[in-house]
Amino acid sequence: MPPADTKIKKSNWALIGAVITVLYVGACGWLAYQNESSLLQQVKDLGLNELGDALAGGFAPLAFLWLFIATMIQGQELHDSRRVMSEQADAAEKQALAATKQVDHMAEQVEALAEQNRIAAEVAAANYQVALYEKRVELYTELDASGFSALQSGDLEPEVRTKILRAVNKGRWIVGPKTREWLLEIRSATINIGRLQVKRAIREDKLKHAVAMGKETEVIQRELDEMLDEQNVIFEELDRLLDVNTLNEVLGPYLQLPGKIGVVDIKDA
Repeated sequence: MPPADTKIKKSNWALIGAVITVLYVGACGWLAYQNESSLLQQVKDLGLNELGDALAGGFAPLAFLWLFIATMIQGQELHDSRRVMSEQADAAEKQALAATKQVDHMAEQVEALAEQNRIAAEVAAANYQVALYEKRVELYTELDASGFSALQSGDLEPEVRTKILRAVNKGRWIVGPKTREWLLEIRSATINIGRLQVKRAIREDKLKHAVAMGKETEVIQRELDEMLDEQNVIFEELDRLLDVNTLNEVLGPYLQLPGKIGVVDIKDA
């Protein structure tokens, strides 16, 4: 949209042309009025060609005047067009600069988001490793306490047996394959001891009943002795598996946090 001052300048040139035209026509009319009789006689005496030349000469100044005014108006329009184009170029340059700054800002935001994601991943890995470490410490503590209780009593009480089985079932998912095999050996030994304890209890009840009834007890006693010998062998194996030195050897590497939390985990032990 052309600015207001451009319209004013165009109107000024048109107004000047109109004023000069009116004054010129008025002056010519006034001169013709003053010399009306002689002018009419001269017009009558002129031929068509001469009359045309006279009229052309009379209106020639107006033609040059309006040609000049049109040239000035056109020059003003060209000047205004160049100014508008310059302003548009400046605006385009400012837009390009703003777009460049926006792209830079978006790149900074992307970098910041990537950094946040990296930090979040490290924090998540660290939290996971710390939680895993706590579970492994709990496994070590429960097995150590259960082994100590079994060693003190010389037998595997039902409560201790339950604690061992619970610890093994939870712990086998937080260790490597080799350590898992070791835990399964503990589980197998504990189950076998429990099975033999149940069988011995049944045989002992049977033995008491046989004694009360005055029946033969030699076979039952021999079975009890064999079960006890088998249970002692398994108990010695379980005691070896739950020995503090074995615990330290097998689970010790799991209880050492790496220098940098969340970086690596133990492959196996």
